[in-house]
Amino acid sequence: MPSQSCLFVHNITESSFVLRADVVSVCNSVCLACFCANGHIMTLSLPSLRPLMDINYLPLTDMRIARTFCFTNGGQALYLSSPTEIQRITYSQEMCDNLQEMLGELFTPTETPEAQNRGFLKGFFRRKCQYF
Repeated sequence: MPSQSCLFVHNITESSFVLRADVVSVCNSVCLACFCANGHIMTLSLPSLRPLMDINYLPLTDMRIARTFCFTNGGQALYLSSPTEIQRITYSQEMCDNLQEMLGELFTPTETPEAQNRGFLKGFFRRKCQYF
C-alpha cells in the first residue's frame, strides 16, 4: 500500500488567511504565489516551501478584489479594481524591467492629408457624367 507523508510544512500566516494561491512560473522556476487577506503577497519555492518574497501590497477592503484576484505566469497578478477597470501588478523584477516595452499606444496622432486639387477638365467632365 502506498503511504502519504508530509515532506515540507510552512505556516504562511498566523493572523490572517489565504484568499488565493496559485502555482506560477517566474524566472524559469516554479513557485507558489499566495494573496492573503491582510494584503500580503507571498511566494514560496516548490517543493521545499522556502519563503522567497513577502510584500505588504493591499489590505482587503473590497470583496471584488478577493473574488477576482488571480496570479499569472511571469510574475504578474490581475484583479478588478472597479466593475470596469482591471488592475495589473507585477512582483517580478524581470517583468518590471520590461514593462515600458509592453506598453502600447491606443492612438497615434497623424496629420490629415491635404485634399487633392482637381483639374478644370476633370471636374467639368465628371459633373456632366453625373447628370446622365
